[in-house]
Amino acid sequence: MLEQSASQTLEVGDLTFTRVITAGGASILIGACPWVIPASWHIPIIDVRERFRPKKLLTREELQGYNFELRQAYHKIVDALLHPKMPVMQNTDGDALELTTLTYVLGIPAAVAVERLTPLARLRDEAHIAEEACDDTGALRSATLTWIKAGNRKMKGWDNTTLGTLRVNESQLVVEVNPARRRRRIEKEIAKYLGSTATLVDTTITDLAEALEQRRQSPSFQPSHLLAPADSPRPAELQAIEAELARKHWDAWLDTKVPALGNRTPRQAAKTSSGRERLEALLADYSQKSLSGRNAFEPDIVALKQKLGLG
Repeated sequence: MLEQSASQTLEVGDLTFTRVITAGGASILIGACPWVIPASWHIPIIDVRERFRPKKLLTREELQGYNFELRQAYHKIVDALLHPKMPVMQNTDGDALELTTLTYVLGIPAAVAVERLTPLARLRDEAHIAEEACDDTGALRSATLTWIKAGNRKMKGWDNTTLGTLRVNESQLVVEVNPARRRRRIEKEIAKYLGSTATLVDTTITDLAEALEQRRQSPSFQPSHLLAPADSPRPAELQAIEAELARKHWDAWLDTKVPALGNRTPRQAAKTSSGRERLEALLADYSQKSLSGRNAFEPDIVALKQKLGLG
């Protein structure tokens, strides 16, 4: 490789749209596109190639024959890079995010409301109730209940799933959930446990994607760095818990069907050349999106490759 500027600009997993000319034992890039295509586009490009010729690589003649289609795919990618769409945001059950706040007026004391609602916050004989406050007589004045369930529909390695938060005070119950499906379910649960003693007086629904888009388009908006400083230590106990959850997640991922792999598991994909190509592309995308080890849930790419026999 004699070229230097591109090799200093591109990262592992990056793609470029260009013409390769080989002569005298050396290859050069002619007319390379000015836009770096990140690894996240590798699998869609494989999909395009396989639509042209599913089983084998394209011949030189076929490549020339698909000149228009290839350029069209390139322009589609560049347009997406220059005008990115807001990502589809979902909760851990796979439902589209819809932040909802339900406000009820209570006709019973806070202590009674909390007692009746406790089954929603109980998991394996433990009640997840916090921020309890009492008045001068010792009577419960307010508390926060975590609506919780065992396991998770998408993340098989997760022990539980938080469904919402219920905040009780002397006169009100405020419920916070994020998808419409959970909102409908919690309304039924509150009717079941509190009946006529709780009256729904307000429902506020926020479309998170719309709110973020409006904020992004605001003249005063400046992207903020959401990561904690590298020198801001987290408790060792929390780090250990995060590491264990991450280990379980990525161990389960190896045997989870992945749409990008043709609904095959990574272990299944690793058994074929086409599957390995997609795996390498997927892992390159994961690597590019890595946050330099600050997030315990980032995959260990080297370890995953070893487990999949990818070297």
